[in-house]
Amino acid sequence: MKAMKTIFLMLSLMLAGSICADELNVADFTIQPGESKAVSVELINPNHAYNALQFQLTLPSGLSIAKTNGDKWDVAPNSERLGGFSLEVDEVGEGTYQFLIYVIGQDTFIAGTSGELFTMTLTASADAETGMKQGVFSEQLFVIDEEGYEPADKMFNIRIGSLPGDANGDGYVTIADVMAVVDNILGNTPKDFDFDAANVNNDEVITIADAVGIVNIMLSEE
Repeated sequence: MKAMKTIFLMLSLMLAGSICADELNVADFTIQPGESKAVSVELINPNHAYNALQFQLTLPSGLSIAKTNGDKWDVAPNSERLGGFSLEVDEVGEGTYQFLIYVIGQDTFIAGTSGELFTMTLTASADAETGMKQGVFSEQLFVIDEEGYEPADKMFNIRIGSLPGDANGDGYVTIADVMAVVDNILGNTPKDFDFDAANVNNDEVITIADAVGIVNIMLSEE
């Protein structure tokens, strides 16, 4: 591990000067206080193939990476993209985690040019402050053979708590939320149905009035 970190330090002195579009990406998501949720991290790399990545992930206060029963970080690599690679995670500060993805052998590269790299299970504390927050990937070093470059910090949105009208919990209020409410009324409750977000009139019952209320929210945002 120390040897790998030394290699990364040496490589950081040889960073390529060109600007690349390659990046890590997390789709915006909603998590409730006290909830745990699996979140996908994607590597989009149409320009280069990589045999190592190093970066930090900083989460907002109240969020953390969960641990498994074996007291390990609950981070699962996508074997289709990271077959043969090692993925190591260290907590380097409150809410900040250092990731190192590498393989022994310079001729082995992360498979593909887009798609999920790994999933991680995040946990929101019961007293996590609600509202729109941000996570950020920083101190990134993507290694191409013996060269590398540092992409700009990459931020993504995390909503803690329910967004009024976001019945399907995807972080947006759209016609899909109206359909989710209708499905619930018909007895076909969607898997990720958020009762609190769907109950926009706060009468503790999901009815057609809530579907109308969601439409009104959509119209007010146009």
